[in-house]
Amino acid sequence: MNANNLKVEFINWLIKRYKAENIILGNEVLFSVDKCRADIVMLKNNKIFAYELKSDSDNFIDIDVQLNHYMTTFNYTYIVLTAKHKKQIDILSQYNIGIILYEKFRFKILKNPTLSKIISKDNLVEFLHKNEMKELIQIPKINRTSVFKYRNIVSNKCSKKKIQEQAYKTLEKRYTRLYNLFLIDTSKDSIMIEDLKTLTGNITTDKLY
Repeated sequence: MNANNLKVEFINWLIKRYKAENIILGNEVLFSVDKCRADIVMLKNNKIFAYELKSDSDNFIDIDVQLNHYMTTFNYTYIVLTAKHKKQIDILSQYNIGIILYEKFRFKILKNPTLSKIISKDNLVEFLHKNEMKELIQIPKINRTSVFKYRNIVSNKCSKKKIQEQAYKTLEKRYTRLYNLFLIDTSKDSIMIEDLKTLTGNITTDKLY
């Protein structure tokens, strides 16, 4: 199964699984100081869940680095893989992540993740722009301060708990509208690959497309 088809099937599965809960989904979410992208991000109960999808054509060459980016940014990390990669399950089980297998047209949770204890404040502030950081800390001559310098100040001066709360609030605000539009567009039809664009936002400019 290719990457787009796997993502469509997985989003369908998430929506059905959590239909009784208040969730928000984002697609291709930019994160980390290294400008990585999470395939799917889910906001639920003030926690951020990230899902890295591995289709038949994907590999695991840089999986250590990749998972470290995820675990130093999100509360919970899952890896979703097709049956072609079943041989990777034992290796992946050594990480504090969740594992979901797609096999015979169904998803099965093989392992639940543990709450990350290694989240980096530097990664979290990458979700924030000046207006959002102003809610955490005020600095003089803000208009002359670059967003990059402001992020360094926030990371150094604010607690991880406060930054996490602001990061969640920021993502919730940015993706609620997208997700609601997505649900309206797909309410009576099956999700198509083209529908994924509705869930995608450009977090570096705060614009939606």
